[in-house]
Amino acid sequence: MMKKLLVLLIGLVVACLLLPTSCTHPPQQGSQASEPVAEGVGSAHSGPQESASESIKAEQKGQSESPARPKARVVATLDFGSQVVLDKYALPEKGESALEVLQRVAEVETKYGGGFVVGINGIRSRYPKERSDWFFYVNGILAKVGAGGYRLRPGDVEHWDFHEWGLNAFIPAIIGSFPQPFLSGYGGRVRPTVIVHQTGFREIAEKLRDTLISLGVKEIWLQTTLPGKKHCHLILLGTQKFKPLRELNRNYKKLGFFFKFEDDEGAVVFDSRGRKAMVKIAGVIQATQNPWSAGEAAWMISGTDEAQVRAAADTLAEHWGQLDCAFAVVLINQKIIRLPHANL
Repeated sequence: MMKKLLVLLIGLVVACLLLPTSCTHPPQQGSQASEPVAEGVGSAHSGPQESASESIKAEQKGQSESPARPKARVVATLDFGSQVVLDKYALPEKGESALEVLQRVAEVETKYGGGFVVGINGIRSRYPKERSDWFFYVNGILAKVGAGGYRLRPGDVEHWDFHEWGLNAFIPAIIGSFPQPFLSGYGGRVRPTVIVHQTGFREIAEKLRDTLISLGVKEIWLQTTLPGKKHCHLILLGTQKFKPLRELNRNYKKLGFFFKFEDDEGAVVFDSRGRKAMVKIAGVIQATQNPWSAGEAAWMISGTDEAQVRAAADTLAEHWGQLDCAFAVVLINQKIIRLPHANL
């Protein structure tokens, strides 16, 4: 009898030793084993490590399949870009209009059924008492439809400027959204960029091309004559004697320019009301609608002599950030002056 009891007792001890501890002592809430691991800090337990690894792999896979889309930039300025009063970035939803994106980042007042913007963040039109209004550009090109009718796309620059109607009520293109419109075009249509340069400016034309390539512009041609291809953006590079630039210069007012060459006597710069000042030596960067095409832009990079042409081109190639939000610029004594200038 004693032997049977002894065998039974030994069996119970062995069974107890063989049972896992998790069965005899279940984990308690709030114990160290169940505490959350701080983000970015590895756990000593294999389970959480595997979960974190899977999460990282899934995130990386998602990024490779769907790269992040660039946000659109929404800018509001006063007096031809001289003062920035709004500068925000937002990712447009599919089919979202420029007006809807603007309303997400600013307080907006509209008229005529919501199709016409009259106020942004309290700065509003007083027309007809005052001849000032909000003007709307996309990628440096004056919009051809109201903001409610333009579908904004990732990477676009939506630029609103509040200024008076003066010398040029119609300013079809501006330079302050560079590298737009060469990068994304207008309305989602990306056009080739043709740099048309005067003989002797090949090297600086190549420098401009390299700058555009570094900023993501894809299709760029260099040539010395206007292209036969109609749908393209132009960059015209040369002195006032270059034939395409002479043609633009003759139509300066119609094309919305605030700088005009005066034969061999230098040039004239205008303020917004048409008052003018003479300059003997100057370079210029200004833009308009391509008069040989339909809707694309034509940029003029020129000067009163070859040195001023090169100075203007170098400014665009190397210091384009200083042109942000500008309508046009003139370079005088190595100083960048925005046009139209208020203090002529």
